[in-house]
Amino acid sequence: MLMAMTRAQSQARTRALLVSEATRLFLERGFAATSLDAIGEAAGFTRGAVYSNFASKTEIGLAVLDGLYASVAQSAGEAAARVADQGPARWIEVVAQSMESSIGAPRWARLEVEVAASCTDEQVRESFGRRYAEMRASWQRGFLAVHDPQGSLTADPEQIALLLVSALLGAGLQRAADPSIPFDRVVGAIRLVADALAPAGRADRRSASGPQP
Repeated sequence: MLMAMTRAQSQARTRALLVSEATRLFLERGFAATSLDAIGEAAGFTRGAVYSNFASKTEIGLAVLDGLYASVAQSAGEAAARVADQGPARWIEVVAQSMESSIGAPRWARLEVEVAASCTDEQVRESFGRRYAEMRASWQRGFLAVHDPQGSLTADPEQIALLLVSALLGAGLQRAADPSIPFDRVVGAIRLVADALAPAGRADRRSASGPQP
């Protein structure tokens, strides 16, 4: 016998459906061109149902970005675990490529810019700041585990993570303006940064497989 959903479960399901459809529409049409009515209709709900879960389109835009970043963090983590013993160059290649359809994609970058433009300064600081801090922490852990297992790194690992994430996000913005830029160039740029900052003997450039910068 099926159990009826509680009010909280029903609301969570509605919210998840709205975020799912908002994600699809924002990436397909753009944030500015997608109305709350369109999101509600696509998810099978009224405008009132949308507003009972999200106070504004900006709020649902932030929820969409949270979901996208959580998804890419999971896929990148799984990819990194599969190649943890295959050397630094392979690690960079696989982790970066796991993000090709997300952070490195022109539509993703466009969405981030549009959502950020709709936010107040405080919303940008809180939401985007938290999200990017989580990315830097993840890349820092991965870099140290693969490039510096002996703890011989002299550079500041937080600065390294800042450079790696900046390379990835910056390349995404450039590809939003010029989609003809191939993603293997992004991978190559990230590897250049990582190799330059790795302890001596750990860059493993020549044994790398995959695209070269």
